[in-house]
Amino acid sequence: MNVTDIITEFANGIYLTTVDSKAAQFHPGPPKAYKQTFSKINLDEQWCRHLEMENFLMDVGGVELVYTEIQFEKHFIDENQKSVRFIRSIPYWYLFGAYWYFIRRNLWHNKSIKTQYEKGMIKLPQKEHGFSSCPSSSHSRIKKIP
Repeated sequence: MNVTDIITEFANGIYLTTVDSKAAQFHPGPPKAYKQTFSKINLDEQWCRHLEMENFLMDVGGVELVYTEIQFEKHFIDENQKSVRFIRSIPYWYLFGAYWYFIRRNLWHNKSIKTQYEKGMIKLPQKEHGFSSCPSSSHSRIKKIP
């Protein structure tokens, strides 16, 4: 099974990740790591949903896009280490494993960042200003990385 992660880096260490697998919602992520997961979507739809929430975070959350080429391997290792440190900072974290696996990943799956925000599941860096949708936003960009 192939899993595709689309990652955008914003200023101040904020990341948006869009994944096509429920497994990515297994445990809570560290602060500043926004994650949305969807099943049974093609890459074009995944990309569009990612751009929509990229724009949402910029418009509503007030975050700024950073133009950089993320080295996936380095990002993967760094973010996993941050996640482990964050999870271990939760009191009695080891008791939550069954809840995270059987309940949390199902509750958070197929919910966009906007939906998570509207349901009070996450907080954004700043208060609401507006919303731009894919694909007609001034923030949208496509950069081909070799």
